[in-house]
Amino acid sequence: KLQSLLSDSVRYRLFAMDPLTEAISKAQPIFKCNGCELDLAKEVGAKQSITGTVQKASANLLNISIFVRDVASGDVVNSMAVSVRQNTDAGWLRGVRWLVRNRLLKGS
Repeated sequence: KLQSLLSDSVRYRLFAMDPLTEAISKAQPIFKCNGCELDLAKEVGAKQSITGTVQKASANLLNISIFVRDVASGDVVNSMAVSVRQNTDAGWLRGVRWLVRNRLLKGS
């Protein structure tokens, strides 16, 4: 869903990652690869990388985070998080939509 929301925006252009499927598989989990997503983003010509994490705080409380990094410098240029109190597809999607609308695309 994040991909769909971003591709519908005028702010971000998504790159096909299919040619990097093997490299992405080897780098898993991406959140522990110490910045390897920047190398992957460079390979497709991206200026920024967007990654996310989900932390389960309890059975019904999740924290969803999104990080935007500048590929050239490696700096985090934007980060955002939301807590979701519903561990269902609907709850997850509501959290992601809220982050995109109110944080990631705010002011675009």
